[in-house]
Amino acid sequence: MNIKSIIKQTEAQIGNIKRGNGTYISQTNIKHFIHLLSTKSSNESFLITPYLLSDNGGIYELYNYEFDVTVKNESSHFVEHNTKNLLPEEVLKFVKPQIIVSKDDTDFCIKAVKQYISAMENMLFSDVKDAYPEFNKSQILYQIFI
Repeated sequence: MNIKSIIKQTEAQIGNIKRGNGTYISQTNIKHFIHLLSTKSSNESFLITPYLLSDNGGIYELYNYEFDVTVKNESSHFVEHNTKNLLPEEVLKFVKPQIIVSKDDTDFCIKAVKQYISAMENMLFSDVKDAYPEFNKSQILYQIFI
């Protein structure tokens, strides 16, 4: 199964939210995505973009919290944030923006995505919630792009 098929299967799960042409993946279903990744024998590049969905239906894209998986012909590693970026402390402390992963290092890829999702579950998003109080009661959703 390729990454496009895995994304389509994840987006088709019950519990996601569809708006316009987009599907926002629930916290439960992003874990299903990770499970499907574990069935692959090689990696493909993709981007996970998180969003906050408020009780009144507003959506806020958490651009600074994105996670990019890039497949290259080099050893697998995390990419750190640029230290000159003025990012919220919890982003700098708990979320890496990217991994470079070799095509066959599926274990590293799955472990990194699991760590990212786990970190996102524990985020407070104070920077957003202080600026936009309507997101004080919100849930986190995801989109996955190739």
